[in-house]
Amino acid sequence: MTQLKVALLQQASSPLVTTLAPILAGCEVVMLSSKPEEPLPPRVAGGEMLVLWDLHGFDQDERRGWRKRLAAEGVGVVLAAPAGLGGLTELATACGALALLTPSQGASQSRLQLAAAGAMQERMRQLLSQAAQLEAKLSERHTIEKAKDLLILSMGTSEPEAMRRMQQQARRTNQKLIKVARQVLATYHLFNGDNK
Repeated sequence: MTQLKVALLQQASSPLVTTLAPILAGCEVVMLSSKPEEPLPPRVAGGEMLVLWDLHGFDQDERRGWRKRLAAEGVGVVLAAPAGLGGLTELATACGALALLTPSQGASQSRLQLAAAGAMQERMRQLLSQAAQLEAKLSERHTIEKAKDLLILSMGTSEPEAMRRMQQQARRTNQKLIKVARQVLATYHLFNGDNK
């Protein structure tokens, strides 16, 4: 099992410091500044670390600022709340919280929730990466199809012949097919001034 990486967002005066210590035992922990205007560390912003936000001591304006910041960054968030804190449902929904830890749960239950949230965050990160790769491939496919259609129209050739010519050029020049397709489109635009 991999070590859980947690960025702790906590006021120094929080009474949950002692409650969270056994939950975070064995985790890689970095402390975040409690000021929402300071940039998040790259590992946090990149989704490598789960943000554990101890809500104790944050006033409404600070919560609002952090809520917007964390939602905009798209990082995985786990809320730790003192007993009786109001507005948790709205806050959890607004920042996309993956779990809520309370002192009454106990360390072992909280640790399980934290681990589950970390696994969800990692899975979301993988899915977002896959989605970005698929989007890039789709964009490349679209560019290749545009270049192929342009060759068909300008040369009066068939679809298989246009593709064969681009593939031959790619092999001959030791380039990827997408680069050849971009060159076809750029050359056409250069001589025709068309922004297709």
